[in-house]
Amino acid sequence: MKGAVRRLGSARLEWAELPESTRWVAVPGPLGDEVALVVAAGPVFGDDATSEPIPARLLAPDEVDRLPALLERALAVAATLDPASAPKVRGVRPVLAGGFVLEFAAEAAEVERAVRDLAPRLGVPVRGVAVGTGRALSGGLGRLAVFGDPLQAAVDRLATGEPDRPGGFPRIGAVVATPRGEGIVWAVRTRDRTVLVRIGEETVRFSVDEVRTLR
Repeated sequence: MKGAVRRLGSARLEWAELPESTRWVAVPGPLGDEVALVVAAGPVFGDDATSEPIPARLLAPDEVDRLPALLERALAVAATLDPASAPKVRGVRPVLAGGFVLEFAAEAAEVERAVRDLAPRLGVPVRGVAVGTGRALSGGLGRLAVFGDPLQAAVDRLATGEPDRPGGFPRIGAVVATPRGEGIVWAVRTRDRTVLVRIGEETVRFSVDEVRTLR
């Protein structure tokens, strides 16, 4: 199956070979695999049907669990960008193995200079890519998202525990009641429907049905 995907932290659409009907996939990037959201099945742009799709694979359950943290990392990096370069940043893409790919609306030489200045400050692998303005949706991390941004909304559901979030998991950082008292949610694991909760000086794993969100 082929469809359009959007990398986490990017406003651009890409044509991909999808493994099966799924919401999230991993796609290759210059620093390793990146997370992408499937936004449409079938061609979106006129030349998609004849262009070569990028490969995509299913995300492992632990990679799905890391989606909110990956978004938080990318937002933190976007917030540190120098004002002189930030207007030209069109995306901050976190890499599953660590590091970031920055999308710039700039010439290759300018991208290289910007990344050379940023890499020592960030302390992680950084790669810059020059992108055009086409095939873009609203809401790259380098600029404000607008209402209806599907990628931001999907990750927000994972991070905030809204009622329509699949599985009904509490949000990370929420205060919950457990059989052993109140605690703070540190992580969720979708594959076995469990929640890791910090209670005092220890962390304890409970099933989703054993915890109740207090605030």
